[in-house]
Amino acid sequence: MELYTLPEDRLMIRLHEEDRFYSEGNSVECWSSKQSEMLFAVLFQIICDHFNIGEDAQLHAEISRSWDDVLLFIVECLDEEGRKLKISGSPARKSELLFRFAAREDLIFLSKQARSIALTGGTLIFFYPFSYLLFEDVPVSAAKDLEMLMEEYGERSCLDAASIRQRGTVLQERNALSFLADG
Repeated sequence: MELYTLPEDRLMIRLHEEDRFYSEGNSVECWSSKQSEMLFAVLFQIICDHFNIGEDAQLHAEISRSWDDVLLFIVECLDEEGRKLKISGSPARKSELLFRFAAREDLIFLSKQARSIALTGGTLIFFYPFSYLLFEDVPVSAAKDLEMLMEEYGERSCLDAASIRQRGTVLQERNALSFLADG
């Protein structure tokens, strides 16, 4: 599963064949109401957890299948009156960079690019279904390069570092880029 933000406060979810919910039925057309409800309940909880959306929100989703047989969901979050909610969150501290990554491959590419320009450090945190890369107290000399590189491969998190640390699992403390680049 991959989840990305889109302009106009929308989200795009890509559900691959190997994802648990996709493969529970022979095809999407054969899903039971219970399977569909379970899928949307899980997607709703993920959106609430990772985008600071209240649990009283509603989802509006357009669903299609891509050319590579991936299910695409374009999702908008609505309040009780049907008005679109903003997907935003608490701003990070100035000395902190926290980015969310939907695909492991993006983290690997980022780490290899970072190695080529001598950027190091970072904390890798997994909070289902995303990986987060956190840099605290980033030196001003490296902050701009690091931020530009992270924006190329990931998305700035709506959550703060304390929340991610509390709810996720730290996989690598303070040496994430080298850890990822070494495979």
